[in-house]
Amino acid sequence: MIIMLAAVVLYCDRISASNLFYTPDSTEYAIAAHRFATAGEYKIPIENRWLPPHYPPWFSILVLSPVYLLLGTEIGNAIYPVTIFGIGGIIIAFLLGKKIGGNWGGIFASFAVLALPLYRYWSKHVMTDVPATVLMLVACLLYLWFRNRTDTRSLAYLLPGIITAVAALFRPVCTAAILPFLVFAVTYRGLALALRKLVFLVTPLVIAATVSLTYNTSVFGSPFRSGYHFWMPVPFDFVHLTFSLSNIYTNLIALLQSHAVLLVCAACAVLAIECRINNMNTKQLPFSPDIRWVVEFVILGTGPIVLFHLLYFYLDPRFYLAPIVLTAIITGGIIGSWLKKKPRLALGGVIVLALLFIIINFFITLKYLLKPDQPSYKRFTVEEILKYTPKNAWIISGIEPVYLEYLVAKQSQRRIVPISRNIEYTNKVIAPEKISSLYPPPKRWDDVQRNALLRAGAKEAVFFVASEQLDSIATQLIQGTKVFIATTNIKIEDQQILDELKRRFLFIPRSATLFELKMPSVPT
Repeated sequence: MIIMLAAVVLYCDRISASNLFYTPDSTEYAIAAHRFATAGEYKIPIENRWLPPHYPPWFSILVLSPVYLLLGTEIGNAIYPVTIFGIGGIIIAFLLGKKIGGNWGGIFASFAVLALPLYRYWSKHVMTDVPATVLMLVACLLYLWFRNRTDTRSLAYLLPGIITAVAALFRPVCTAAILPFLVFAVTYRGLALALRKLVFLVTPLVIAATVSLTYNTSVFGSPFRSGYHFWMPVPFDFVHLTFSLSNIYTNLIALLQSHAVLLVCAACAVLAIECRINNMNTKQLPFSPDIRWVVEFVILGTGPIVLFHLLYFYLDPRFYLAPIVLTAIITGGIIGSWLKKKPRLALGGVIVLALLFIIINFFITLKYLLKPDQPSYKRFTVEEILKYTPKNAWIISGIEPVYLEYLVAKQSQRRIVPISRNIEYTNKVIAPEKISSLYPPPKRWDDVQRNALLRAGAKEAVFFVASEQLDSIATQLIQGTKVFIATTNIKIEDQQILDELKRRFLFIPRSATLFELKMPSVPT
C-alpha cells in the first residue's frame, strides 16, 4: 500500500518532465545524457558548438542514458529513474523506521518522508537530489546492519564503499556518508583487521575520485577544474567568494523557510521523551541501539554536508534533503514505537506530528514550492516550432538556447537566437583556463562583470542575441530568411526588447504563441 501511494504521489508524466524546468541543472542532465546515449559524447550544444556541461557526467551516464537506450529517446523519459529512486526512498524509510519502532515505526517513518514537500517536489524533477538522498538512506540502513554485527567480514565493507562512491559521483558532498563506517571500522578489533576493512571501504571512493579527476583533466585541463569553473569563473575561481562565514546567515534563513529547523526541534523533543520513557521503565541506555546508530549516522554522515552548505555561496534547502529526510524518519519511527508501549503518548505524538506536517505543507514560504507544477511551455514551444517553421528558419526565443538547439536545431539548419542576455547561457562567459585576477575585483559571488572577465581571457558563451543584433535580423529578412519569434518564456525584463521588435517588424501569427517576422512595407 505504501509503495502504491508513493507511486501515485511522486508520479510525473514524461511530457511534463520534458519541460526540464530547472536550468541549467535539469536541462544539462537530460540533454547531455541523451547525447551520450545517441552519439557517445557528454556535451551540450550552443551556437553550433558542443561544450561540456556544468555538471560531472556520472548521473547522466549511469542513470539517465540507460533509460534512453531502453525506453526510447523521448527526452522526458529521464524522469522515470528519478521516480523509481523516490519510491525506493519511501521503502528504505519504512525499513529504517521498522528498525526503530517495529512495523508501526516503519509506517510512520515512510509517511513522514512522503509528507515532506521538498522530497515530493524534487522527486518530480530530473535532478540528483533525491537519488543521492536515497543512496544516503541505503548507506544508513547498511550502517545499522554493520552495527548489529561484531563479526562482519572485511569484504563486506566493500558494499557501503560502493554505495557511498556512487552517491559521491552524483553529489560529491555525499562522500561524508563514509565517515560513520570509518569510525566504526577503526574503533573495534585490532589494527590489522581495521586496516583490511578500511581498504575495502575506501577503495571504491578512491576509484570514483580518480575517475572524476581524470575526467576533469581530460576536459578542463586540470584535475581541480570542473564544469563549474568553466561556466562560472565567478565565484568558483575565487575560493573566498565560493565559501564564506558571511553565507551562514542567509543559508540559515533558507533552512528556516523550509521548516527544517522546526522538524529538527520536533525530533529533539521526541528523542527527549523517548529517553525519559526508557529511564523510567528500565535501567537500560536512554535509547535503543538502532535509534542511537541512526542519530550517529545523521551527525557523522550528514553533519559535514550541512556545514559545507552553510558556508557555500548558493542557498537552497534541497541541499539539506538527506539530513531532513533522516530527521523525519527518526521522528516518525519513534512515535510509531510508542503505539505498543505508550498508546496515549502515541496518540499525542500522532497529533503533534500531523500538526507539524500541516504547518510544513500549508504554511510554505519557499517560492518554488508555492507555485503549482508549471505547464510544459518549453516542450509546447518545441512542438510549435517543428510544426510551423521551415528547417532553415531563425527562431527568436526566451528559452535557454541549449534546450531549443538540441530539440529543434540539431538535425536541421534552424538557428536559435536568444532574445537577450537575461537568459541562461547568454548571461554567461566561459573560462577555458583559470581566471587568476579581475579588475575591478568582484565583491560578491554574483558580482559577475562580463567585460572584466572577457579582458581576463574568458569568452562569450553566446555571441549572437536579438537585442544586440536587430539590424542583422532585418538584413536576414531582406535576404529572404524566415524569422520567427516564440513568445513563451519571455521574461518581464525583456518586454522592452519585445516592444522594439514589434516596432521594427510586422508580427504575423502562425499560432497563439509563434509569430513570423516581416519587414514593414515601405510606402511609395
